[in-house]
Amino acid sequence: MESLVFYPEKLPFYPSILNFLEHTFFLVHILLINLILGWSLFFTYQQLKETFLPETARLFFKKKPILFALAINMAIPALLFLQVVYGPLFYTSSIILATHWMLIIPSVIFVYYLSYLISKKSSSQKPFKPFIFIQAFILLYIAFILVSNLTLLENPEKWHVYFANRKGTYLPLDIPYLYFKYLHFLAGSLAVSGLSLGVLGHYKNDKICLIKGLNLFFYLTLLQIGVGIAFLLSLPSEIRGLFLGNAPKVAFFFYLSIVFVIGSLYFSKKHHLKLTTSFFILTLIFMVVNRFNLRTLQLSSYYQTELLQFSPQMDVFLLFLLFLGLGIVTVYYFLKHSFSKQEGRKV
Repeated sequence: MESLVFYPEKLPFYPSILNFLEHTFFLVHILLINLILGWSLFFTYQQLKETFLPETARLFFKKKPILFALAINMAIPALLFLQVVYGPLFYTSSIILATHWMLIIPSVIFVYYLSYLISKKSSSQKPFKPFIFIQAFILLYIAFILVSNLTLLENPEKWHVYFANRKGTYLPLDIPYLYFKYLHFLAGSLAVSGLSLGVLGHYKNDKICLIKGLNLFFYLTLLQIGVGIAFLLSLPSEIRGLFLGNAPKVAFFFYLSIVFVIGSLYFSKKHHLKLTTSFFILTLIFMVVNRFNLRTLQLSSYYQTELLQFSPQMDVFLLFLLFLGLGIVTVYYFLKHSFSKQEGRKV
């Protein structure tokens, strides 16, 4: 099966730098996606159970189109850097589940359009329950396909299914940790959205919103830890052993992320927003490192980034950094203008 995996031609820059950029953009992207998916699930539950959410929380209806646009734009560079370093793996996994993968494009466009409809209906106080349900369902589907593709990327031994199914309808449902990986992502989305409710309550001087948000973050993070333990146990025993201590460098980052998540739990229970947020951000950073370590360990017998050849094109890279900086400044300007424009409006 190793013969199915090949190395690309020379990369245009150092693989370690390209990986770092992929992690950075992915970190921002996943944070925004967590907010979008988590709030979609919150409001779906609210509509089904007719439970109470602070009125301040309705601000997310108005801001969702902006968050969605940012999330999509952050996904593009993350995906591009992933393709540069792991191109042969990513393209192969995408082809094997091509039907589902291609459906993501119209699904994202449709969900993006729905976010504007929901925002508009929220402002006019008209019924918009069906839009919330449809959006949540499609987002859950998109998330599952993305997790499935990245999981299949890490398991080249499964690629032989292509010779039995060339329709692009395969999903790696026979990989045990896929389900816990997906559930871990969903629980994380809910926890992040809970924390965002607390942050919003802080800036809106809404104490009920602040406390409710931190409480949601605490209990949903506990749920995420439980799913995370199941995720760890579902990994192959040799991989699990490396995270638990057989590989000191890998285990160090893993245990450090546990320390930070415990810190975020402790301070959320004390309703200390700033420290909760700080420990959460550190947890998220080290979880991204753990994600990379898992991919590296899973692919160690097939594909090692240390063996990639590269020919640094410094002029092109500096030009990229220049446009990246200009892009960040432009996005910041438009976000500041957009939020300040809506600040005086009633939520």
